[in-house]
Amino acid sequence: MKNIKKATIHIVIICVITSFFFSCNRTEKVVKHFPSVQEINAIDIPINEIIKFGGIYKLKDYLILRDRAESANVFFYVYKYPGFQFLYPFAEKGQGPDEYLQPIAVRSTSGNYFSFSDYGKNIFATFRLSDTENTLIYSSNMSPENGLYFNGINQVDDSLFLITRENLRWSRRDLINLYTNELIDSIPNTFDLEKILGKDYFTTFDATYTTSNNKRFAYGYLLIDLLEFGAIQNNKMIITNRVGMKKAPEFHLDGRPGGRFRDNVLNNRVYYHGLTCGNKYVYALYLNITWGDVPINEHITFVEIYSWDGTPVTLLKLDKNISNFVVDEERQIIYGFNYDVSEDYLHAFHFHIEE
Repeated sequence: MKNIKKATIHIVIICVITSFFFSCNRTEKVVKHFPSVQEINAIDIPINEIIKFGGIYKLKDYLILRDRAESANVFFYVYKYPGFQFLYPFAEKGQGPDEYLQPIAVRSTSGNYFSFSDYGKNIFATFRLSDTENTLIYSSNMSPENGLYFNGINQVDDSLFLITRENLRWSRRDLINLYTNELIDSIPNTFDLEKILGKDYFTTFDATYTTSNNKRFAYGYLLIDLLEFGAIQNNKMIITNRVGMKKAPEFHLDGRPGGRFRDNVLNNRVYYHGLTCGNKYVYALYLNITWGDVPINEHITFVEIYSWDGTPVTLLKLDKNISNFVVDEERQIIYGFNYDVSEDYLHAFHFHIEE
């Protein structure tokens, strides 16, 4: 760590234009002003266990990697943090008792608690992790409601969770008590794309990534250059600020023989591809690449950092591409990997924010 190449920090105020557009009538140009840009070189952290990385999750004293290999017998691998000493795997794959089929991790859990929902067995489970074992402390049934599946589960306090419930053509952003299965509040999607796109609408067009901390939350849109910041006040979800597009772009749609649109959805641009946060800042993984044209390992990755009120703080330009990441805000380190190329190591990026 001592020989880490320091990031280059531009002291002057830089106007960073982080959106490009196909033409003036296709989408809105977005300009974001960041006080600084940091160009950061990755430090590689070797992972000796044979894992096909599918997710990374940080707890207080542990870092967890998910194995997405079809041949995997166990879903999660637990490492001591900091230090990355491998401790043990858990959540075996299978149909038997204490086995799982399709676990989706809950983000923003507190301390050393780790939760996930399993659609394969309709289970919601919470574990307490230690250096030597994981202890199941809660398990309940969690069946999908009317064909709507949970996506992007984030914990906001002891019992409340932010969840996107969706199917292919309908979605809703909900605040739910998962322990009582009570719906507390909902907010609609920002753009009425169901009405705008009609029969061409799919929930992918307004899909979001979610992050939360102490009853604050943020949404980053996959195909819209937009971040939303909000808070939970008196059990109500309130959007407090938006950064980016004020109206939805004119999407590329799949063409049909003889139809109006002779286009392809893969010509749309992917903007935000991940979101995480700490107590002070929100970290947004920004791509701005054409969905179908550029492999994820051949683009420049930016991480936009904002305060919780939506004020730009700094822009990180990473020398290695990542598709999934977590942040140690106290040590000011980003850990990430690339789905396509990372199987033996994680990337660590040391950044700097003046307090």
